Amino acid sequence: MNPYELTRLQELYSSSSAYAERWKDPPADFVVKWPRDSYGGLFWKDTVLCQESLARPTPKADEDLASRVFGNQLRLKKISVEHLANLLAERARLYAKHVTEIKSRHIQIQEEVFREKLMSPQPASRRQVALEGLLVTLEKDKRKEESDFWADTRDIREILFESAGEYQAASHRSSLLSTLGGTDARD
Repeated sequence: MNPYELTRLQELYSSSSAYAERWKDPPADFVVKWPRDSYGGLFWKDTVLCQESLARPTPKADEDLASRVFGNQLRLKKISVEHLANLLAERARLYAKHVTEIKSRHIQIQEEVFREKLMSPQPASRRQVALEGLLVTLEKDKRKEESDFWADTRDIREILFESAGEYQAASHRSSLLSTLGGTDARD
């Protein structure tokens, strides 16, 4: 799938998803404000998540005790997991972009090497040797990008799974309190 189609699919999802409303323009009282154009668009989802984490929870009259005790903790853990997932997605997009550029350049240089071989079938010319050296360098760059991607995402993935575990544990505690008949002391 080419990058244009992925962007088109993301736009289609954002425009028709039930969750699309969440990512629209911010209210005037947003604490963290990034411009929507240029680099700010990259941080937009994190801006929304940060604002949601700073928002004061509004208790509902019909909430049970478990929701009042664990509701905010669950909400914040879920936001944390979403933020970490956004970080991973951003790094994955960057990785895909870099690898695509390296592969494209690799193909261009291979074509030049082929042309050079056709033009001078004798022993390799200096230009051909230089081009083959560039191919080796591009292969090294690709391997370095792959290892950098792994290293960059390793810590985020570990924290993501820890946060998901903490969210699950809080959810479990909340459900236990609900099933034990955790009712309000005023009842």
